[in-house]
Amino acid sequence: SFLKYGQTKTETEDWIKEKIFSYSYKSSEISHSYVVNFNNGIMSIRDTSISVIGSIKQEIYCDYWIPIKEISSFRFEEKSDVIHLKIFLKNNSKIKSEWLEDKDYKYSDNFYFILDNSLKNDDIFNRMTKAINHLIKLNGGTIKKETF
Repeated sequence: SFLKYGQTKTETEDWIKEKIFSYSYKSSEISHSYVVNFNNGIMSIRDTSISVIGSIKQEIYCDYWIPIKEISSFRFEEKSDVIHLKIFLKNNSKIKSEWLEDKDYKYSDNFYFILDNSLKNDDIFNRMTKAINHLIKLNGGTIKKETF
């Protein structure tokens, strides 16, 4: 399996980027495309959301910035037809985002990727968990140990 703890920072970042992009949720009504980049300890995310209702197509762009070493926890949440990968910061810190149409910064308690259900068939839960934990450590952060 790809993820052992010998992976370099770049290899880990590239693997996470590729998996998030390839498992981004897409349907005939709505699709999300996430472009993830890493720079100076910050995970930046460009979410391109496209919704189609009848003949009307709407594109929304939003950027998010997550300081990797400040991640306190993350989890997968299975919804009816998608999976959310939800990320929280330490000390109830807020995640900064910018909606490009109004150029307004917003701050929220968490961020989540909306990912395709096929994620659970490919053991990506475990591999992504290892990759994100490894990335947090490589960026000087600490992992909160789960009791069970």
